[in-house]
Amino acid sequence: MKCITNRFAPTFYEKNLFSIALPRLYQLGYRYLFIDLDNTLAAYYEMEPSALTQSFLQACDHAGLMVTITSNNKDQRVAPFAKACGVPYLANLGKPFSRQILKFCEEKAYAKDKVMVIGDQLLTDVWFANRLGFSSIFVEKLVKVDHWPTRINRWFEHPIKRYLSQKRLLKPVEDHHE
Repeated sequence: MKCITNRFAPTFYEKNLFSIALPRLYQLGYRYLFIDLDNTLAAYYEMEPSALTQSFLQACDHAGLMVTITSNNKDQRVAPFAKACGVPYLANLGKPFSRQILKFCEEKAYAKDKVMVIGDQLLTDVWFANRLGFSSIFVEKLVKVDHWPTRINRWFEHPIKRYLSQKRLLKPVEDHHE
């Protein structure tokens, strides 16, 4: 079971992206947020950012946190959404196995300990963060419906999530003590 913990245990857990205490992240030393797009920042079928998403991104900026949208989805999906949000993006990542983000961090001079990966999937977003040495926040998906490829991941993810919950490894940011 240590394998499950090492791969899939997030640093933090929040009910949804919009409930994250952004000033607390800044206080903990994070400066860069890599936020998954589909079912984290927006429902997978939303082509433009909602007012809530725009407000959240403004709150990130106000808190001193720089956002980059990260996605396994195609550039045609991610680029227009990121442009409408006014933030950079990385598409076609192939999470959890991509190392493209390390090159991005090197080019931008982002220190790993200042990066937080936020996403709605343990098998892609959290494992990705853990593989690359980043912190992570696992959030619940925004909508009940998933795109068909994601449904497969959810089937495998459910027992892992139950295990992490039983072991009390899903802790909110607010509970973190320095």
